[in-house]
Amino acid sequence: MNTIWNVDTNFVTTHVKLDLLSDSLDAYFMRLDFGLVKGIITPYSCQGDSCGYAYLSDGGTSESAPQVSGLAALMYQKFKKCTGEPLDKKSMRNSTVKSIIIHSAVDMEDSENAHFEWNPDITFANHDGNGYFTPYGKGPDFATGWGKIDAKASLETIGGYNQKTKDFPRFKEFEIANGVEKRWNVYVNGNPEKMRASLVWDDAPGIYEVVTNEHNFLDSKLMNDLDMYLVSPSGRYYYPWRLDPLPTDFIDINGNFIDDFSSGLEKIRMQDVRDAYNNCSSSNLLDSLCFDHLNNVEVVDVENPENGTWQVVVRGTRISYGNNETETAQIASLVSDFELEKSQCQIIHDYAAQSHYECEYLFDGNSANYVTFAESTFVGTGDTISLYDADEALLGKYVADSLAGKKLKVKSTKLKVVLDSDNDGVQGWGFGVTQIQSIPYSILKMPFEFVN
Repeated sequence: MNTIWNVDTNFVTTHVKLDLLSDSLDAYFMRLDFGLVKGIITPYSCQGDSCGYAYLSDGGTSESAPQVSGLAALMYQKFKKCTGEPLDKKSMRNSTVKSIIIHSAVDMEDSENAHFEWNPDITFANHDGNGYFTPYGKGPDFATGWGKIDAKASLETIGGYNQKTKDFPRFKEFEIANGVEKRWNVYVNGNPEKMRASLVWDDAPGIYEVVTNEHNFLDSKLMNDLDMYLVSPSGRYYYPWRLDPLPTDFIDINGNFIDDFSSGLEKIRMQDVRDAYNNCSSSNLLDSLCFDHLNNVEVVDVENPENGTWQVVVRGTRISYGNNETETAQIASLVSDFELEKSQCQIIHDYAAQSHYECEYLFDGNSANYVTFAESTFVGTGDTISLYDADEALLGKYVADSLAGKKLKVKSTKLKVVLDSDNDGVQGWGFGVTQIQSIPYSILKMPFEFVN
């Protein structure tokens, strides 16, 4: 029996065209690429093309589940081989497998194979005798999701295991508590065409009365809400893809409104299905309106990213029910096209007593850099915020709200912000940065100054 798709011990995939086969072939179900074969082989023994083939065409979760499940099994197998430990001792979380598969998926925006049957909701909502496909385009959509899986790319993500640190360079599992902000540095070079970062977490079970209320379909159903954004070397902000939800009004087969879901149909029209978007008018200013508060999957795509050190930032915007051992934090999974290096950056709002927090902001050495602190920046009595440059020289020490809303000019490749809290029980919100700008050098007389 010939092997159509072989995955050897090094996890290398091999494709063979069916018309090259000369021996008999027994097959019950398999995934065959459109560019290589004519269809799906039914379970009959044939000699080459002499007996002919019976071709089937179908789609949906029944067809995709075996492919995704098979890929997940291969991913766990490679993970085990890389770590050298049994999976019951060290394994990947569900969110990690999901994040890697989504991260590696190929967008089907230009595919002719995304449609295989009419969308019943849109077809009956229009009720004009015509059949309608689900619209789809760039980014996530309701027809193709995040795209078609790429087994080779997913398996390649699971590599480079560090036996000393016990982790992988391109994906991380981490805990994040309410109000915490965590950062990773990503170094980009070689002028790549794109870069992607993907965040997935297993959210806590929702509240039944909330998630089943069709009148609040636009409201967030998340129990734990995380947000992710990227900061470029020049200080631009990049946000996740967002996809507007669809209406949930029930209709019958004639397109008329009804009070229950007995027909299984919803009144969704073509104009209700909008393209995904990731643009935001606040690319130079951190804006919470640009985040996705509806989904437990967030993906940031950047086309033609600039070379240099990028920052991947994840916020614990709202953590209601933790899934770590102490039930105080959400465990999440992060994947990147490039190696993730943990940043020396800790931010918590409101911060705790007797604590020490640091955050580093990295800049291009050939630019003048401007950092604007959040209006809510504030520390309690006896607490301080200290600023240091790349040489660890103290640039200033601030108390109360003296940094709130301030715009600083920094002639350095790094600004280190340190918050020190005493133990008097009087704390504040802490610090945050809402804008980072980098412009080419002019002659600067001071390495640090306030900008009026």
